[in-house]
Amino acid sequence: MATKGNAIKGNDKEVETVKGFNKSIIKRLRLVTLPLLKQEDEKEYYVKFVSEFYLGKDIEGKQHDDGTETTNKKQPPYLARVINLETGQEMELIANAVLRENLNEHYEDGSYKGKCFEIVRHNIQGKNYKGYDITEIADPTND
Repeated sequence: MATKGNAIKGNDKEVETVKGFNKSIIKRLRLVTLPLLKQEDEKEYYVKFVSEFYLGKDIEGKQHDDGTETTNKKQPPYLARVINLETGQEMELIANAVLRENLNEHYEDGSYKGKCFEIVRHNIQGKNYKGYDITEIADPTND
């Protein structure tokens, strides 16, 4: 039941609160927005793929406060939904072509989905791309 007791003030309007509300009993159904898992060079990441790779949204130019516009449209990134096994958090992994091609070559038809991996990104001197060490690991959540 909504009450005006302990109402929150915002924009000079009272917002109703629910009497007896306890956020510890909230059951989350679906994470709509996901944080990005941005990889750093020479760091191990332990992930479980929840989805296959998919093409992200187009990255359009940007309208600035001063009225100018940046028109350099970028290629949309490839993403995959993963579970960060160290934190248990579902995230979006930004996947470059090398990572994508290696997994697609060794796991036909997206069969990497549902599997767990240790992924380490490497900077390759004199190259414009990153290299990867990719190791399939046992699913630690199935113990």
